[in-house]
Amino acid sequence: ASASADPPAPLYISQRQVEVALRRQRCARPEPDGKNPRAAVEATVGAIKRPFGNDKLPVRGKFRMASMVIGSAAMVNLRRIQRFQVEQRREATKKAKGKGIETSLLSLFSHISATFLKQFYSVTSFSPLYY
Repeated sequence: ASASADPPAPLYISQRQVEVALRRQRCARPEPDGKNPRAAVEATVGAIKRPFGNDKLPVRGKFRMASMVIGSAAMVNLRRIQRFQVEQRREATKKAKGKGIETSLLSLFSHISATFLKQFYSVTSFSPLYY
């Protein structure tokens, strides 16, 4: 006479509980490549406020304050975009230097052709006979 074990009672979970659990797991998981979105947001806010002394805007009024903050944010973004593009160009030139003589010859040929075309177009720019 062996006693059979009762099957475990079913566990009911709502869709909301599943979503919350997944969100918790995502938040607990470390970001790849050391990227932390919270740190990036805080750095952006700091970069927007930093140009103004004592973290205070030099203007009064909601509209003027909003205009100053928007302008500051635009400048921060433009500086970051420019820095990114410079870095991309720097990496491209490093890769191009590794290619060897083919790249050097191509660069020389493109420079010569550009110089020739510039000289050619400056000579052939005609002015009309009548005004």
